[in-house]
Amino acid sequence: MPERGRISSGRWEWDDERKEFRSHIVKILGKISNNRLKDWFQRDEIVKTRDAKRRNLWVGYHVLNWCAREERRAVDSMFRPADDWHQKTTDWYTDLSQRVIEKFGSDFGEPKK
Repeated sequence: MPERGRISSGRWEWDDERKEFRSHIVKILGKISNNRLKDWFQRDEIVKTRDAKRRNLWVGYHVLNWCAREERRAVDSMFRPADDWHQKTTDWYTDLSQRVIEKFGSDFGEPKK
């Protein structure tokens, strides 16, 4: 059974049209998330983004920023951003962020107080 928030591309054979579609999805994910993560066992090491392993888990920038603000925060109690990680600031992402703030407020996605 699929879990909420998970995306799966299945295990079937891919024709050219499906490969192209999957490529577009991965490009979109790459604009709003990151899969190069530091794991719990590397917590005492300095791990740069280029050296971090690519994971099956893609984590959104908002969550990575939240984790980076406190040392004990992690995704799935296991993964954190690499030590030199910083959020990409593209025009596309800036526009998306501004539209979300206008529609939902600047505290959207933060824990409720």
